[in-house]
Amino acid sequence: MKNIAILVPTLSKGGAERVAANLSLALAECHRVYLIVHDGREVTYPYAGELIDLNLPPANSRCGKILTLLKRIRAVRRIKKQYGIDISISHLPQSNYVNVFSRRRERVITYVHSMQGSRLREKLVSMLSDRMICVSECVRKQVTERYGVSPKKAMTIYNFCDLNPPQPQEKTPSELVVATMGRLSRAKGQWHLIRSMKAVMEQVKKPVRLLVIGDGEKRQSLEKLAQDLGIADQVTFAGFQREPWDLLQQADVYVSSSLWEGLPMALVEAGRCNLPIISTDCDAGCREILAPDTPVDKKTQEMEFAQWGILIPVCNSGTESQLELTGEEEVMAEAITKLLTREDLRKDYGEKARRRSEDFRAERIMAQWESLICQ
Repeated sequence: MKNIAILVPTLSKGGAERVAANLSLALAECHRVYLIVHDGREVTYPYAGELIDLNLPPANSRCGKILTLLKRIRAVRRIKKQYGIDISISHLPQSNYVNVFSRRRERVITYVHSMQGSRLREKLVSMLSDRMICVSECVRKQVTERYGVSPKKAMTIYNFCDLNPPQPQEKTPSELVVATMGRLSRAKGQWHLIRSMKAVMEQVKKPVRLLVIGDGEKRQSLEKLAQDLGIADQVTFAGFQREPWDLLQQADVYVSSSLWEGLPMALVEAGRCNLPIISTDCDAGCREILAPDTPVDKKTQEMEFAQWGILIPVCNSGTESQLELTGEEEVMAEAITKLLTREDLRKDYGEKARRRSEDFRAERIMAQWESLICQ
């Protein structure tokens, strides 16, 4: 049995935060877990182990940020000594910095969820880590090439999620529902989907509704875009949902419009609900989930009917507020229309997505973690 510290800025809403909470639940079955958060005022996800709140939320000024970082490092170093931590695992850049600079004698493991951070700071973190856990093969490839990290230090361990089959729900037969899920932020690019849905609603004879699950800083502008396009009554903003399964099961198709990703577990969760998946072929894990037998650095320029779902080009053009469709959005609209108008294709890809989700069961992923911890 090991004493394991898991460091994460908060346990509020985000994808990395959910990964940290899930990892605590799984590791606590065999180890003593201490979950260290910078700011514990809001806890969204269930966790296991002892929660230690540093009560050091982010500062606004540059000097304040430096001072807060130093306070976090000092506090975590004391905690590591007090609890005799054997292994410390951190998520997101803020906690990765704290983890590597507070090290004592423990093994330091840092998580790389995406490649959007500062190159200089991430290079420093990689040098000071004993292991870097990458959420996808694409991220691992970028880490080794961009930072010169040894392939022996950087390894891929996929995230996992609860995959107990949800109870089947009755769908509304009078309409077709397209769902998307994630933080309403620039990274997720939901304005591309909303514009595409305008074209879909004009082409599909049956009533179509867009279901947007999630919340964030872009919500107001996305609601305004739907109003400007004249489809506000056909777009439902459901807000953040800790348990989105009932809503997902009301849908017929799942679409991810992300501009960049780490490993998008929303695709796995949609597959769990038998939803056929359409996803932009953005950096990292989307291709690994839907087309794992293809090169991780391949990027499609057209609609690609992949093994487990449909990949489409990333939407890199246009502004957030424009009303006219871009070329990539036309491809997105075409893919959605194709699934909505072909029940056989929806059923086929829905079953494939469900089968693919089985590869992300906790027991499969945790076998890799136990092997790493016991080294």
